[in-house]
Amino acid sequence: MRPANQDGPADGADAAGEEPRAALWLQPATGGDARVVANLPGGVQGVVVSDSGALVLGSPLLPSSPDADGDKVVEKPIAVPDFFATLVTELGMDPDKTFPTPVGRPISITEGGKVVREIIA
Repeated sequence: MRPANQDGPADGADAAGEEPRAALWLQPATGGDARVVANLPGGVQGVVVSDSGALVLGSPLLPSSPDADGDKVVEKPIAVPDFFATLVTELGMDPDKTFPTPVGRPISITEGGKVVREIIA
């Protein structure tokens, strides 16, 4: 987690002009301006406060990310059609199978994706 005043805008928007991410804001009980207290790369989802006062934030990250700033694919990115072809193959389906649309046009279920064996454990 990074403080709001470091490495990016406070409102959750990123410098490249992407959509703003959800951030955790603090509204002082005595009034005044709200401020961002947590701005995670994946946004903030699900805030829980324990009985002891500990704050836990959820944020969608890649499972192999070493930390909140490591949520980027740096090697061997897999295209969506290839991932889907791998998934349907593991489910026992033929990734090259086509299905007819209501007007009879054949549609591929994997858009030509190829199975990626390296991601199958």
